[in-house]
Amino acid sequence: MMNSLLSPSHFRSDFNFNFATDTCEPYQMRLVLNNATQKSVVVLIGPVFGATVTTTKQYGNFLIAFTAFYIAFVATRSWRILALILHRCRSNPAPQLTFLRQRQIILRNASNAESSLILFIRLCWAWRKFPARRILSLLPEIALAFGCIAAFTVAGGFSSSISTAIGDEVLIRGDNCAILSTLTNISDLDLILPIRSQRLNEDATYAQQCYQSDVSELSPSECTRFVVNHLPTSSVNTNAKCPFQPEICQTQDHNIQLDTGYLNSHDHLGINAPETQRFALRYALQCVPLKSEGHTSEFSYEGLPYVRYHYGAAGDGSSDNLTINDYVFLEKNISVQYSSPSAPSAGRNFKVSVVPAIGFTPVPELQVPNGDLSLVFLSGYGVRFIEPLDDAWYRATAASGYATESHSTGNVPVYGLREAASPMACVEKWQWCNLAYPSMSGCGPLAGKVDAVYGAAPFFNLTRGDIEAGDQSRFSNVGKRLIWSALSMLVDTIGVQGLIILGARSLASQDRLYSGIQSPLPNDQWQLDVKNWFEMTLSSTQSSFVNTALGFPAGADVPRFLPDNTVERELCNSQKIRSTAYTSFSLFGLYFIFLVGAAIILTSFILEPILTCLYNGRRKKQHYANLEWASNTSLQLHRLAHEKLEQGEWSNCVEEIPTTELDVELAGLDVTDPARPTISKIGNGNLAGSETAVELTDVAVTSARPSMERELITADV
Repeated sequence: MMNSLLSPSHFRSDFNFNFATDTCEPYQMRLVLNNATQKSVVVLIGPVFGATVTTTKQYGNFLIAFTAFYIAFVATRSWRILALILHRCRSNPAPQLTFLRQRQIILRNASNAESSLILFIRLCWAWRKFPARRILSLLPEIALAFGCIAAFTVAGGFSSSISTAIGDEVLIRGDNCAILSTLTNISDLDLILPIRSQRLNEDATYAQQCYQSDVSELSPSECTRFVVNHLPTSSVNTNAKCPFQPEICQTQDHNIQLDTGYLNSHDHLGINAPETQRFALRYALQCVPLKSEGHTSEFSYEGLPYVRYHYGAAGDGSSDNLTINDYVFLEKNISVQYSSPSAPSAGRNFKVSVVPAIGFTPVPELQVPNGDLSLVFLSGYGVRFIEPLDDAWYRATAASGYATESHSTGNVPVYGLREAASPMACVEKWQWCNLAYPSMSGCGPLAGKVDAVYGAAPFFNLTRGDIEAGDQSRFSNVGKRLIWSALSMLVDTIGVQGLIILGARSLASQDRLYSGIQSPLPNDQWQLDVKNWFEMTLSSTQSSFVNTALGFPAGADVPRFLPDNTVERELCNSQKIRSTAYTSFSLFGLYFIFLVGAAIILTSFILEPILTCLYNGRRKKQHYANLEWASNTSLQLHRLAHEKLEQGEWSNCVEEIPTTELDVELAGLDVTDPARPTISKIGNGNLAGSETAVELTDVAVTSARPSMERELITADV
């Protein structure tokens, strides 16, 4: 597999044929992710802090909601710990001011920091006539309650960051991972070409939608599949020097050169890996319109004039009957393409043809030491321009009749291409780097696709011989990562050769072509076309790694290469994409929240009995603090009030819930004075449980304090 794919001959079998295809039914691909939960490691922030768990959006929303509820419960239990500590620190058997005793009762009975804060504020307001310095003694409790509320409010808000901080990145489950095979058998043509065509067209569409200056204003929903909307371009030089011999270039210093710079496999391509296993990829493209003078000849075939382009020697025929021609391309003469000036232009379009260097031997003027050379030819085939275009590649300055419109009067002059097949030469270069080396010192040469892999091999513990032999037992783990990644990119990346399938659709000028009439274009339109090809290549580079991880459904009749070792299978399960259908959570964040929260909850429940057990009867002050904590509960205060009135025999007097004998009845409230309700004493006046109504008159309500015939004992609680 390695030898067949990395040998230059595979490019000939893929692209060096002519055929006409009808519209094929698109191959359907689906995103394969776990239906429930998948554990993964996003190592952007390290193997510990970067561990994630991925689940469906529905389960993710449930987990976020449950986490927020859990944090609120932890906040309640945290306050119970703080209240217990404060209560014990403030406990004092000596007589104290009333509001200090009330503070103790609030600390004991308020269920959370919010209710405690409100009660403390109300307590300060109720005693506002008290000297300020006394009231200030409540500030520590108020500050602590407020701090607890603020801390857990922030914690609750940040709890969602265990998901949102990870973003919408998820890992593809690569159960069907595979690389589409190259075309080595013509019988596989109907299986491979529909998939290849669909992928190239999808990449071209993505480039047009997402490689714009402002993606957010165009189609944000369409540009969120990959880990980055688009790969960066570090250098765009529209005044580049001619890379060939000067006499063959139309311009010496008005050519275009584009360079991505170093693309990080993790950050840009979405291959999830620790820093020691990452690589960098670089792509550069330079294109130059060529002179045709002195490199063409005319000949006639079946009565039609043709033009031959002599930019090298190319083979014709099968390997058994190979003929070497002194030309690389031929096209119908311009007079044939524009044979009928009055013929309707509807349906006419440009023809874009590509001759890769693997299919011919270039003339000395075009030979370059490093890089993949391709010749791109543009033919007009009846397309007419409503304004002359003095572009170095289009050359649409030849008068070609007039354009008329059936529903209007008059006509306008139109123009056609001067050249039967306007030539352009493009050189593509690639570079691979092992990022385990410091300061980009582990980089191979900037060269053609295959030579770049061979040149980088030593930095990945490989040799050219290892790759050519294809014996994976000789590959190191880092070498296996390079080869699998290179195969993914070699097969699926468009490059200039992909224009064979895309044809005229690859031209940026198509946006201004209507019914065979080309609207005005700038004089550097050819550079915009090259930039469009460059962006399509970057788009296909992004998708190539994702397509490999997605693979094909099990049982699909598709020629493919499957991963056959642990390293390749790890790469298949390490491809990141962005998806709003799934949610990823930080495992560290989940563990931290739930384990720390569980420790706080457990502490809140066991701290009180532990303190009671440790200090019960042993140290006077701590023993008193235990008893005060037990006695300050609402039910124990209720017991104290009734026990002073000698109502019932009480038991469990230091437990959570005190009890009496089963048949004991307790008195209700004496509301003779509604402004000062008290507990009635059973046996004098109103009895507990009595159905006698107490009539409240205006006089009774407004009197200072009516005389009472029975003994009343009040308990200020």
